[in-house]
Amino acid sequence: MKKVLFIVLVIILSGCKGVIDKKINKESFINDLKDIQLKYSNEYTSSDINELSDKGFSMYILNTAAENITYKQALDKIKSYRIEKELKIKSINDAVSIKFIDKGNLSNDDLKFNLFKLLIENKSKKDIKGLKFSIVIKNMFDNEIAIIDEEKTELLKANSKNEIIKKQLVSDVDLGSSTIFNTDISKLKITYIINIVLFSDDSKIEIPQ
Repeated sequence: MKKVLFIVLVIILSGCKGVIDKKINKESFINDLKDIQLKYSNEYTSSDINELSDKGFSMYILNTAAENITYKQALDKIKSYRIEKELKIKSINDAVSIKFIDKGNLSNDDLKFNLFKLLIENKSKKDIKGLKFSIVIKNMFDNEIAIIDEEKTELLKANSKNEIIKKQLVSDVDLGSSTIFNTDISKLKITYIINIVLFSDDSKIEIPQ
């Protein structure tokens, strides 16, 4: 009798388990995420849900270990990563800023170059000996034209500003570079992603990939 009651109790408790505590299920995945978004919006952001939705099948469902992972475990991992990344981005933005000043063109024999004049400010109290960042260029419709990766290894003193000029070769193979060369600066949107800040004491801030 006790054994029967125990089995019934287990069944009842299993039925009361929230969707978030269920193991990820390929058949009910989409509906489960909709349910989670409605019931747990105070705990997880829409970007957390979308991250699992976008990468769910490749990261969890198609993974051999997926059947042992609950939605909560997956979302907690995504949330933890997001918070870590947000804190690192804030730390970087507190330490360094990059501002676009001007764009120019340069023609040298058969070669053409895009020139970007930037102002880099070290807002921290420590010298910076290395900086890795990307210049993101979009058109006026927010369509990405090019991403230019840059590394700065010249010493940037604490609480100082430094102007640099980034040169990009214009190539027929790289359509983005030729589009930038032939587009007026007023029709371009230029932003930056700072990935790594390396200080002179070898401490660093790095955005997790």
